[in-house]
Amino acid sequence: VWMLKRGLVALPDLSHPGVLRHHQVVEDEGLIYVVTDRHDSTLERLLIEHKRRKIPVPIAVILSVLRQVAAALAYLHSVNGANTRGLVHRDLRPANVFISEDGERFIIAGLGLCRNALKGGSITAITRPYMAPEVLLHNEASPASDVWSLGVILYELTTLRRLDFLKGKEPAEVFVDRWRPDLSGVTDGFIKSILERIFVLEPERRPTARELHETLATFDIPVSELGGQCVMLRYKCGSLEAALNGANARIALLEEDVKIKSTRIDALEDQSKKHLAMIKALESRLAQFGDRMNTADPQSSLFLLPRLMRAAHTNGMETVRMLLEERLGVGQRDEQGRISPVELLVGEERGLQDKNNHTALMIATEEGHTEAASLLVPYEKDRIDSEGKTALVIAAGAGHEAVVEAIDPTDENDITALMRAVNRNDAEAVKAVILSQRRRKTYKEATISGWYMRTGTALMMAAAMDTQK
Repeated sequence: VWMLKRGLVALPDLSHPGVLRHHQVVEDEGLIYVVTDRHDSTLERLLIEHKRRKIPVPIAVILSVLRQVAAALAYLHSVNGANTRGLVHRDLRPANVFISEDGERFIIAGLGLCRNALKGGSITAITRPYMAPEVLLHNEASPASDVWSLGVILYELTTLRRLDFLKGKEPAEVFVDRWRPDLSGVTDGFIKSILERIFVLEPERRPTARELHETLATFDIPVSELGGQCVMLRYKCGSLEAALNGANARIALLEEDVKIKSTRIDALEDQSKKHLAMIKALESRLAQFGDRMNTADPQSSLFLLPRLMRAAHTNGMETVRMLLEERLGVGQRDEQGRISPVELLVGEERGLQDKNNHTALMIATEEGHTEAASLLVPYEKDRIDSEGKTALVIAAGAGHEAVVEAIDPTDENDITALMRAVNRNDAEAVKAVILSQRRRKTYKEATISGWYMRTGTALMMAAAMDTQK
């Protein structure tokens, strides 16, 4: 009785739109009277009416009940006054939720058995179907227990069926580790997600009343706007579904294309493997052929050279002309009908070198073929072989003076190849041609690469240029 009186004394201090207003508590001749606001209907009567008529409770009404009751519980759980500190309702059920005359407001009542949440005590007035597992098992009530009771009310509003997890069994048999609620009767995804968060055995894992209210406040959309938004969402869903179907069709085409290309790639890989094997076989045969050629007669190795080089070896000028004439065609002849030296060297063999880096010009000079050399000079004069020698050095070393003149001819001023070699300080060329041209002399004034020379020999030029080497 003392605890009951203590709880009743705190009621007039409560002030919240969602909590029943208690104006006065009076005790007379052992009876206690509580003066409150009057309301004619309850949530229990609303459920009875909808069950009788088999009409679902509108979703807007369900969300409004949930939002307002959650706000009232958040207030009770956080209230802090002289006689109160964190009240727990303990008896939250449809009969203790009043409805205002206009049907817009939902008010929590039945607070007479509320008590301080920080102390234990009797819970005999709590109706069993709405009790949380920790209350049934351990007689321990907390704000999370009220949230569980609110979840039971929400389930009943949504399905028009009272939730009964126990089904005649003892709580200890039902509420065991890994227990999960059966929510198959709830079709609304949003409400089902809320119930899944509420119906957990660990009180600390449940959302608080304040968190529930904040979640619902985020989705507080006027009922008048829900229809239009629903139509818009359906249109968007239809568009997204069409786009998804199109994307799936394109993906199917791409997958088919990938399969076809994958088959082609496999075929190409097989073909490449065959070609690689053929290349390796040819390389092996070529290596064997090269070994045989190294030990064969020197003349036979000529057949490995390009045709232009073979012609340079044999001084076959008519062969050179004939071979290159067939590449050039009739339209490239000069006025006399002859093929010019420039035209003779147009083709893929110009500048080719053998294994010693000898060009056709070097071969011609080495063999002393003056005419062939004169044709090749403009294009291969400056090439060097593997020993760093030019065609001029090779010709001079072989003693072919006519070829030397073809490669680096004496000009109208009697300037010789030796003089030009001295002028450019080319010691290798000087060594090569000095024996054949050392006594030659220019009798005219001339300029060589910007160097003015009156008359004299190459030696005199070197002395004048102070070229000691």
